[in-house]
Amino acid sequence: MTNEKDVVMTCDQELEKVYKPTASRDKEPFELTVENLDKLSLELDLLSGGGFQKHLDSAERSIKHKNPYFRENPLAWAIQLLKHQLAKETISLDRSGLVAISMIQGYQDVLYRWRDHIHFPSMAKELCGYFYHSLIQLISASYLMDHGNNIALNLTSDEEGERSADLYLKLSGRDKLFIEVKAPESFEWTNEQVGNGKIKKTIEKCLSKSRGQLDEIKPGILIIGTSCLSPEFLPEIERTVKKVLKNKGRSYSGVAGIGVVGLESISSGFGAASKFSTSYKVFVSRNPYYFTENPIVTT
Repeated sequence: MTNEKDVVMTCDQELEKVYKPTASRDKEPFELTVENLDKLSLELDLLSGGGFQKHLDSAERSIKHKNPYFRENPLAWAIQLLKHQLAKETISLDRSGLVAISMIQGYQDVLYRWRDHIHFPSMAKELCGYFYHSLIQLISASYLMDHGNNIALNLTSDEEGERSADLYLKLSGRDKLFIEVKAPESFEWTNEQVGNGKIKKTIEKCLSKSRGQLDEIKPGILIIGTSCLSPEFLPEIERTVKKVLKNKGRSYSGVAGIGVVGLESISSGFGAASKFSTSYKVFVSRNPYYFTENPIVTT
């Protein structure tokens, strides 16, 4: 409830309704079997109103034609690739096999975290159409919430035709800090070598594309997602982000900083059953030219 003086009033019961569906909790175990992959596929197809099956069919055709990757929907590709390998009883732990497992794990994590959210059917449709962008969006939202931030999904803009950011933080009353997520193709795992020049160009392009979504009227943070697996990549992108903000930050004074959510490692271990672990690294660099007091706290 809001009065004319912009004082927001709530109560513990209402706050619990907001936070409980996305509160941090233990992950459900997921055994990699054909049956479980089929169950996962069916669930997302139902949640998205039948939007996932066509991607599964396309991914199946792509794999049969021996295409190395299916960018249209990476989750559909991962499911079909692993189903083919399980049917042959030969799970491949090469680069593509491990990335496929990481996508299944990433999706399982955000599904378990967000599926009770009132807007998850809308998110499910986004996961079908823009899987990697939506995955980074929900990983970012989970990370921010776990670190004590009041996060909300910005599913629709207030004005028709307005370009809106993906998320926002509720700072106080009606004050918001918007969060725009970009998942550039050049930062995907299929690019084994990403030189310094390309990293810089990609970051600058993401900043440029955030105009109209982040500015001094709608201030916020730009988050860039990456799945490159080179061990040198994440340290290099962190250094480059700082340089870009130092050189270009004055032109983006409504951007408080740039964050990166990057796939850091995928590991496997063997015992009675295979166990896989996927790790994402998150870091944020502040813009020294932000137009007001910077709300980003880094540790």
